[in-house]
Formats: sequence, C-alpha cells, structure tokens
Amino acid sequence: MLINVSVIGFIALSAYWFGFKEGFFSGVVHLACAIASGAIAFAFWEPFAFVMLSTGFGEFAWGVSMLSLYCFSLIGLKIATNLAIPERQNFPPTIDSIGGLTVGALAGVIGAGVCLIGVGFLPVGSKLGGTLGQLRTDNGRGQPAAASAIIPPVHTWMEKFYGGLSTGAFRPIVNPQTLAKDYPDIAGQSWSLHRDTDALGRVELTVAPDDVEIGDPYLGPVPGQPGEYYIVPVKFMKGSYHRGDRLVVSSSQVKLVGYPTAGQTPEIAFPLLWRQGRSPIYKFDDVSHYITNTAGEQTVDTLIAFPKGDLGGQPPKTLMLKGTRFPLAAVTTDGGALASETTSGSDLIDSSAPMVPAPYIKLANDLLGVEFSKNTKPSGITLDSERAVVAGEGDVPSQATGIINKSLKVNELYEPDGTKIVRVNISRGKSPIDVWGDKSDARNTEGTSAPLLLVDSTGQTYQARGYLHKRELARLLSIFLDTTEGVKNLSEIPSLSTAGKDQLELIFVVPEGRKIIGLKLGETTIARFDFTAARNR
Repeated sequence: MLINVSVIGFIALSAYWFGFKEGFFSGVVHLACAIASGAIAFAFWEPFAFVMLSTGFGEFAWGVSMLSLYCFSLIGLKIATNLAIPERQNFPPTIDSIGGLTVGALAGVIGAGVCLIGVGFLPVGSKLGGTLGQLRTDNGRGQPAAASAIIPPVHTWMEKFYGGLSTGAFRPIVNPQTLAKDYPDIAGQSWSLHRDTDALGRVELTVAPDDVEIGDPYLGPVPGQPGEYYIVPVKFMKGSYHRGDRLVVSSSQVKLVGYPTAGQTPEIAFPLLWRQGRSPIYKFDDVSHYITNTAGEQTVDTLIAFPKGDLGGQPPKTLMLKGTRFPLAAVTTDGGALASETTSGSDLIDSSAPMVPAPYIKLANDLLGVEFSKNTKPSGITLDSERAVVAGEGDVPSQATGIINKSLKVNELYEPDGTKIVRVNISRGKSPIDVWGDKSDARNTEGTSAPLLLVDSTGQTYQARGYLHKRELARLLSIFLDTTEGVKNLSEIPSLSTAGKDQLELIFVVPEGRKIIGLKLGETTIARFDFTAARNR
C-alpha cells in the first residue's frame, strides 16, 4: 500500500507541477531529459555496480548504482537544457495546462518507474512493502510465481519501454548487448526474486563476479527425472557468504536466460534440481529448500540443473545469480547426469611432506589464551553479546595486569554453531611447520602471494580467518580476525625474526568432526596432519 500511494502521489505531483506551474514547453524538455537519464542509467548501471561491488558497497551496489546514475544524469541534463534554452515558449492557457499535465504525468511515470527498480534492488526487506511481483510459494512447489503487484506497475512499464528502446532507437553501437535480450525481467528481479532470502536483512542479496566460478554448461539427463536438463557447475566462494559464514541461495535467485533468434524474446528457466559435492540430488520443490553450506565450509561446489524445455528451444546465453549476470560458454554434452567432480583430500596432499603432530595443531576450545576487560577492549575489536571476540584487529596485554570482573572478562573466540576453531602454530624457530623458507624452498617457490590453505579429507580447503601473534618483548597479543576476507596469502601474516621469541598461530574455522590432513602453501604441501576437529566430550 505504501508503495502504491507513493507512486501515484509522485506521478500526480509531477503532472500538477508541469500542468499548472511550469507549463507544456518546460514539461516537454523535462520529459526528454527524464527519458535520456533513464537510458543512461540502464546503459551504465551494470558496469557501475560491478565497480561498486569491488569497492565494498556489497548489496547496496545495484540499487545505489541505478538511483545515482538516473538522478545525477537528470540533474546534469536539466542544468544543460536550462542554460541552452533560457526562454520558454508560450502557448494558449488551455494547451499549456492540458499539455503540461500530460507530459508531466509521463515524466512522473518515467521517474517513478526507474527509481522504483533502483529502490527494489536496495536491501530494504519488508520495510517498503515486502516481496512484490513474484515469489516462491507452496502452491508453486517452491518455484517463482505471481504475487501481489504494484499499482500502477510503472517498473514493468519501464522494463518494456527501455527494453524496446535498447533494440531500437537507443540500440548500442559498440556491442550487441541490449537490455531486452541480456537482462530480461529486471523489474521482477529487483522487487522479488533478488530479495528472496532477505529475512529482514540477515542474508546478503548479491554476489560479486569474483565471488563465484561458473563452469561450462552441459546438456544431459538426470536419473529418475523426465526430459533433459542444462547443467551448470557453480562454485561458491566465501565472498558469496553472508558475513563470510553462511551461504543461502534459493531457486528464484538463479535463472538461465536463453539466446533468442531474430524476433524472439529471451526465455527464462529456473532450476529444479541441484547437487553439492557427493551429496544426493536435491529438488527445489519447497519454499524451505536452499543451496547452503555446511557450517565452516568456505567453498561449495554445486551442479545446478534447469529443464531444457523451459527455454523453448533457445540455447542458454547467461546465468543470472542474485542479480549478477554471468556469460556462459557453449553447451556441450560432455558431462554426467549431475555427476560429482569433487576431489578427495588425499589427491591434494603430497604424501612426502612431514607429518606434524599436536600441539602444533589443536582445537582452541573457544579460549583466546589471554584475558582482558571489555572496558579496555581495543576499538578495532568486535565482540558478540557473550563477550567473545568475533572480528577485528588490535593489541591486548599478553599477561594479566589485575583482577577482571567476571561480567567484563573477555577470554574467548567466537565459534559459529556446527564448527570448531583450529589453531595451527607456525612460529618461526619453534614450529616444524616451515612457512619462512628456513628448512624448505616452498616460500621461494610459491612466493609470498601464495595462500595458506588447510585441507580436510573431503577435499575442502580452508583459508585462515586470522591469527594470534604473541609478541614477547612487547608483552602484547596482536589479534587479527576477518570473517569475510581472512588471511588471503603469506604476505598478510606478521614477519617473525629468526630469534624465535614470538609465537604465531593461524586461526581456522572448520566444520565440526572434519578430519584435517594437511596444510598447503600455494600448490606445495608443507605439513601433513592426522587431526579431527572432534566434538567436545
């Protein structure tokens, strides 16, 4: 209701302003500026959003990109036309009023429609009207279906209007891509499918291009299912998780877009099946069915299946994933029926690497190793409600300096449900795990840009979430924890002297019960383990 009233009010205000204040001629100029601004917004919205995604805007990128391009383009064009046309033409009062009302209303429809699509891409959840246009329902067996509508549906009008312009008068000159063929159903994407797992803002609604890896699609059957399916391998990395911990993707947030021939519109197919690693085949046949990750897993390898018939004979062109468009390679038949391509952990580990026992790898048992008061917490450190360290960077005393009130005591690391914190000691001169190049050539061979990855028996790899650096001379413990980026490579850990006075432990978060079998620096195995992140007894 709030959206409907706002849209109608905006259009009425625009009609009134140009019908009784500015007049017909000013309204025509403004309408031309509004149409051009909308075209500029749709033309540059996607590449600008990609830039914003890479600079930390996250799920605000799509909406802010659309709104800022439209608004600033409109302001710029209005200033330019006011300078170029300082005088307005005079018309008879009746023509001025009726014409002004007409073009004012049209300009209002343009502005309301473009801005409504932009607002729809913002993570506003149910605060501005909830899920509109389409949503997954039980009646639809978990697949997207029509739901409540925005009246008047100015956002769908703009989708059709600018889609038509993109293949006509405003067709791109430098490339063949158009809004109509490459980004169909943008209105439905913004106001419903994109926000499907929003849950009042607790799940992020977008992925950056670097957050996932898309494999080559192939055409094949699925055991026990009629017909053929287009199967697309998708690998979700930690960057696609909410706060680096949780992956949630529904069937409405993934769609296959067909490649239309001349005179056709692109067909859209939503997935019906998926498989994760060696798991059974799952169906998107219920509103509670999602692609998700096992707690602690930092990558999820999936195979997502779309019914071939839903594309109406069109070959797949792009995969839309939470609003981000990924071009696809040509379809092949070189693939199994949702076959698993998961590698076992032993295939990733060099059996000649040294076996390292406890205590150089151990469970943290939630404990930080030192105690400090919440009142003296470094500003860069974030705590949860139970006063456990969740994330951040800062120095705390490595030795107790007095009695700390129990209600203010901080001495734990935050351990997400279903996971265990594993600490790996890589202290120079103290640990047999050599990342410094003192006893092996791995550091020189792989370079400091190489990642440090813990490997489990299933083939899953884990990037360090952070580290604890105990500095003996300064009597300080340096804490670094980043739930999203973590420690990306060797250059991001502190440099230790050969004197061997300091202690450095990497912090990993792994699924509870997983068997850890090795540590790799890039492609080189530098340690083997026989360690299970077992439950506490």
